[in-house]
Amino acid sequence: MKILAILLSLSLALLAGCTDSQDDAAVADANRATTGDDQPAAEAAHGDPHGGESGQATAAPAVSGEVLETMDAASYTYVKLQTADGELWAAGPQTPVQVGETIELGQGMLMPDFHSTELDRTFDEIWFVGGFAKAGGAQMDAVSRELQNAHAGLGQKVDESIDVSRAEGGQTVAGIYELDAGDAVLVRGKVVKANYDIMGSNWYHIQDGTGSGASADITVTSQARVNVGDVVLVEGELSLDRDFGAGYRYDRIVEDAELTDDTL
Repeated sequence: MKILAILLSLSLALLAGCTDSQDDAAVADANRATTGDDQPAAEAAHGDPHGGESGQATAAPAVSGEVLETMDAASYTYVKLQTADGELWAAGPQTPVQVGETIELGQGMLMPDFHSTELDRTFDEIWFVGGFAKAGGAQMDAVSRELQNAHAGLGQKVDESIDVSRAEGGQTVAGIYELDAGDAVLVRGKVVKANYDIMGSNWYHIQDGTGSGASADITVTSQARVNVGDVVLVEGELSLDRDFGAGYRYDRIVEDAELTDDTL
């Protein structure tokens, strides 16, 4: 992973040189800082929070604050925070952030007089960080990116052509939304999306043609490996209000379920 981070940082730096994109260059610097492989760049600032020159960087302190403003540009999220010491701007990998919530900044570097070509805006000072974290929570970096990849575009598509018969003694997908935490789940449905090896498990979205909107789809994690299009029998226990951070919260999810291919 460390080698991959170094190669990614070098790639971003080369891309910045080719495109003259200050946004990419700054994020590449922050990525190198978070890996611990570019300490001389941080030390060169001698602790001066302004870095001494335009574009020079120094290591970021531990900072938390309330989000006053946020915007996305390219693959980055920009946030304006109200901290104990005043307002500041920070940017990092694109992350779901909401105005009013309190977040913490990961490691990063300060860029004075930074001009964002994507936003066509100049910031007097902005921290480029390796990630954001919920206050008191885990950093929204590797985990949040895995979840984003696993669930990008979901919660939105309901396949109205699906019509799967109810399991004997079980529930429909819509019926799961009437259960309580800890209740046994037995449901037959069709796999509409599958992502493998995310946080040590396989993640599936199951539909059976019942319900509407959110209640037409149930998220299931399992060690079993099945394919999109398979009709499966899901057996497990229902969990409520599971929050994995970075905006990924599930009102209902069946974790560590047993999945049996039930395709006729």
